[in-house]
Amino acid sequence: MTTLLLSVQGQQVVATGKRRWVDAHWSRGNSYFRIGWNWLKGCLHKDWKLFPTILLQGGVDPAPAIASKKQAQQQFKREFTIKSYRFAA
Repeated sequence: MTTLLLSVQGQQVVATGKRRWVDAHWSRGNSYFRIGWNWLKGCLHKDWKLFPTILLQGGVDPAPAIASKKQAQQQFKREFTIKSYRFAA
């Protein structure tokens, strides 16, 4: 239950544009759980407020984390091999 709550809080942080408050290095690759955990710590120490709604959103990530710049560049470089077979009748 705690994992779900922190993940939802992390999604809400990203959706409201407050990711920089808890994740100074945007491309570090923090998960929604980690972002939610940092938000919870901010709520305890900096008097921020938890998001009242618990809505787990699906779909494409609006701001995906990038593990490294090299990995991000390789994402668009794909190789495909087409093989066709003809069987004798």
